[in-house]
Amino acid sequence: MAVTPVLYGPTSAGDAEAAEAERFAEPADLVTPDAVSLLCRFRLQMAASGDGPPDDVAVIAPEQVLFDYDMGFTLGDDDRCHRVDLLDRDPKYRKWQLYPHYASDLPLLDYPFVKVRWQGQDSEERNAAVNEFRRWLKDNPLTMRGFRDRSGKAPSASAEDKENDTLPNIQTFLEYSKLPKKVPYPGRTGFQEILDRIKNARPKSSIHLMVDASTSMGSASGGNGGSRLGRGAAVLQSLVSQLQSTDRVDLQFSATSPSIGLGGFRVEQNAASANKETIMRNLQAMSATGRDTALDDIVEATDLARGKQEIVLLTDGQGPRSTPGLDSRTARLSDFFRRHAPDGRLRLTVVLTGPATCGDTPVREIVASLPDRAGTCVELDDAPEATRAARILSDLRWGGRA
Repeated sequence: MAVTPVLYGPTSAGDAEAAEAERFAEPADLVTPDAVSLLCRFRLQMAASGDGPPDDVAVIAPEQVLFDYDMGFTLGDDDRCHRVDLLDRDPKYRKWQLYPHYASDLPLLDYPFVKVRWQGQDSEERNAAVNEFRRWLKDNPLTMRGFRDRSGKAPSASAEDKENDTLPNIQTFLEYSKLPKKVPYPGRTGFQEILDRIKNARPKSSIHLMVDASTSMGSASGGNGGSRLGRGAAVLQSLVSQLQSTDRVDLQFSATSPSIGLGGFRVEQNAASANKETIMRNLQAMSATGRDTALDDIVEATDLARGKQEIVLLTDGQGPRSTPGLDSRTARLSDFFRRHAPDGRLRLTVVLTGPATCGDTPVREIVASLPDRAGTCVELDDAPEATRAARILSDLRWGGRA
């Protein structure tokens, strides 16, 4: 993310060219939370299809991560991208390799340390978290790889260490690429300056999270375990955590149970972190105890503000029995969208936990009835929550519609 302003460096922050460059750098079909997740996806696709990575994509990534990918080492901290044995150099694996190009104009962030302990905030839990983070830094595989110094010079190989795949030694394993001893120093860029430029280039989003908390949402998800509500709420939590300080978000529950009620929380520009945490806590605390409410009734209950509005409805899809008189209901909902946003700026994204699919009634009819392609449907898959949330947010932010 930090290097995308290079795409619009000559332009003034916040203008149309900057926004278009940010859109170009964030295609919904390739959005992932980090470079490791993207490279992991390439590896899994190659394993499934036998094809190499896309030939029209450049990935900006730390060189240690790139070499882990090329060497078939474990990617990330989960079990999805485990080690691949490439020692025999089977030719079928060569087409999945990526080759490094060292650019001299990519900025380095001037952010030398992160303070994790503040006076008056010491606690047993905080100290345990600090110590756990310190151990993670020490034991992480990237730390063992070795990093370049501030001038861009690679560390020297240890005379005693001839076997381990540290950064100086790893080039001996690569047949088609060279590891430069020193990378040109591009100069540092202020951390806050980078974040401000991205914030100004990206459009501001106003998102209304509507959660179907009916009893059926407490059923097993059939995905990665847990309930439908728990699985979907985890994705929405990740979505909220990825919002910018200029975004706005409301949370409302559709169930009529008094134990849940109706909640509304807004992320304000000057208090984004605290309010986002409030919403995430409420998502985590939800329980599926209310009776079914028709999906169109849920949408029409949204507390709308002015400007471009995005309604995100989390549901299991319900069924035909929950929506009698579907034709008249969809017509009324279509009219609701026209009345509240005649310019097409009111949109609905239905996020399905399953078992219903986007082709099932009543979701199919509701999405199809909305004017100006204002409706879309997303089925949760087995992708990590952060990845799934990032894709949904990219579609909300840039207005892409299937």
